[in-house]
Amino acid sequence: VNTLARQGQALPPGYSAEQLALINIVVSTALAFTLGLLFNMIFTFGEEFGWRGYLLPRLAPLGGIYAAIITGVIWGLWHAPLILLDSYNYPGHPWLGIGMMVLFTVSLSVIFTWLRFRSGSIWPSTLAHAAINAQAGFGILLLSHVDSLIAVPIGIIGLIPMIAFAIWLAATGRLKPEPDNVTIPASMIEAANT
Repeated sequence: VNTLARQGQALPPGYSAEQLALINIVVSTALAFTLGLLFNMIFTFGEEFGWRGYLLPRLAPLGGIYAAIITGVIWGLWHAPLILLDSYNYPGHPWLGIGMMVLFTVSLSVIFTWLRFRSGSIWPSTLAHAAINAQAGFGILLLSHVDSLIAVPIGIIGLIPMIAFAIWLAATGRLKPEPDNVTIPASMIEAANT
């Protein structure tokens, strides 16, 4: 809108300056989220290959919920050195931040385990992980004045619905691996479902 005004051009017919500003915000946000998602998939693929591609199938004989929780705890503690540096996710709260990160990663691990077991692939959890990381960037930009222990998605406001969904998945028995001899050996499935 400002560019049009600087160039001495009229607004497109049928649009007010406010409407064009809103369109600009929506298009810019959608573009930023899409690019953020694609960019983050490069990194989340590596994590998901390790957590859900390698570790989870090996823990599956313990049962889906135990495998998800153990994977989530390890995943959360893997972030601990960066959190202790007081510059990653929970500035000003290094020790409490580690606990919050573990709660966050355990709840996500349950959700991502469900995605992994249902699909037989790491791609759904990779995409979900990338979406959360991309959305977290928006949260940092928009909520920089809010304490990270409260803010979305890694604070208590983001944790409550994730924990509720994770509990629901576990309580309804949705964390049992599906037979898939390519990505999860049949022996692991049999052990996990007994």
